Amino acid sequence: MFCQCVRLLIRLVVHSTGVIVIIAICSAPIASSGQIMASNDDKEITVWAISSSKTYHCPGSRWYGKTEEGKYMSECEAIRTGFRPAFGRECGSQCKH
Repeated sequence: MFCQCVRLLIRLVVHSTGVIVIIAICSAPIASSGQIMASNDDKEITVWAISSSKTYHCPGSRWYGKTEEGKYMSECEAIRTGFRPAFGRECGSQCKH
């Protein structure tokens, strides 16, 4: 089974018999619409906010963390301070507007 993830935890376990086991845990699966599915304990998603355009990018998007200008903040904070989602696609945080 293949899982698209934003955050992937990989753990290497070496047993006393010499068998190596790789465990991969998908901690933030991407929904089929491309948005991150928020878990109950992770209601806010960290976005990459670009001040000059007042837009933000979601984890896993092409421009997330890759522009010279920008800073990380929660999606809710970005919305409260006047940023809008890039390409009109929100990330899925459960913000109280």
